[in-house]
Amino acid sequence: MSSNEISADEVATKFSADELFALATKKREEESEMQRESIKQKIQELRNQQRDLKVEHRRQLAVIIKEIARLSGKKSDGTRGKSNAPRGKSAEVICSYLKSHGEAKISELQEAMQSAGLVTSNVNQQLAYLKSKGIIEIASRGCYRLTAN
Repeated sequence: MSSNEISADEVATKFSADELFALATKKREEESEMQRESIKQKIQELRNQQRDLKVEHRRQLAVIIKEIARLSGKKSDGTRGKSNAPRGKSAEVICSYLKSHGEAKISELQEAMQSAGLVTSNVNQQLAYLKSKGIIEIASRGCYRLTAN
């Protein structure tokens, strides 16, 4: 035993019960704090590993998606089938078709958009937008016309 270490008998005679309890409590708190710090450090390490894995998986997925697109002949630039037509072109086509034909069914408007080289999957959204702006109105079920404005 070194000169700095105190034997259990010496501790019992030098300190009162309250002092011993306080020392034991302090030691327990220090150990708890060390354990909490250790857990925090481990959690941070795991989060870093998680982040690194996500980055690597995104990188690998991008390579796979690009290869699938190359093999299938589709674009892999993230446009997801968006047309190269300028914005607002769909609304122009719909309005000009309704102006020349008076009323039109959705299928007729889709054909007009398709012949103009536009994506037709969003025709219902275009019609809802034009209707909300008061540009067109519903003539009958599935049939639209320009408003009188």
